[in-house]
Amino acid sequence: MNSCSEAAEDLLALQACYPEAGALVLTPAEEQALVLQSKTGLAGELGATLHIPDVLASGEPISLNISLPIAYPREGPSLTVHSAAPRDVTAELQAVVKTTAEASQGLPCLLACVAALVAAAQDLQSSTEQQKDENPVEADARSVKAPESPDPMCCRLFWFHHIKSLTKRKVIVQEAKNLEIGGFSKPGFPGVIVAEGSLAALEGYTATLRALRWSAMAVRGEEAGGLTRRLPLPLREVAGEGMGELASLCRGAGVEALFLSALKLPTV
Repeated sequence: MNSCSEAAEDLLALQACYPEAGALVLTPAEEQALVLQSKTGLAGELGATLHIPDVLASGEPISLNISLPIAYPREGPSLTVHSAAPRDVTAELQAVVKTTAEASQGLPCLLACVAALVAAAQDLQSSTEQQKDENPVEADARSVKAPESPDPMCCRLFWFHHIKSLTKRKVIVQEAKNLEIGGFSKPGFPGVIVAEGSLAALEGYTATLRALRWSAMAVRGEEAGGLTRRLPLPLREVAGEGMGELASLCRGAGVEALFLSALKLPTV
């Protein structure tokens, strides 16, 4: 039985997402506290600083100071964005992180907050670059938005050489829950995830999965759906490592054709 505290699980999952040297930095005291909680499950404050690689805000690097209280996740984290970007840009990124944390309502949210921060920074950077090439008339036209409509569901099948790491398996399930993605995850050799959600949610989920570093990972298939979900929400891990149960679940959910074609098996 895993005795790791929820705060330690979240921080270890973030460490798995950003294994680059110098990305997730802990002081000796923070490192000691993380090791203790990961082994004993004892509650306590945890902290770290994440220097997000390859993501800029107005051309400047971004870091996130992380403080997880004793009562995390019942009590929300303290997350502070640091950057040499203009003050209004940093404030906007801070607001995104705060909103994401508050929306989690007592659930582990560290990965979701970091993903939201990265997405917001990339959007701002892209917007800044586009504005350099636009005239005022074009910019005004782009600011007019059509009425929003419900996002259609989309199914995506991921193939992995293997899914063995317990930390990665927890990230797979938790991040799907954070993004309201349904479906199934089969650990073992090979690893397979069948995920369903909005296209935006699946793109964010795909980015998180790729960040975990795999021996081999590929999106083997994708299928557009309607407004009604076919796969159960939230995504859950399938018991055992055989393909039989996953095939049966996909058949029952009406996505057997995607499952078979993505695994390069003949459809009936």
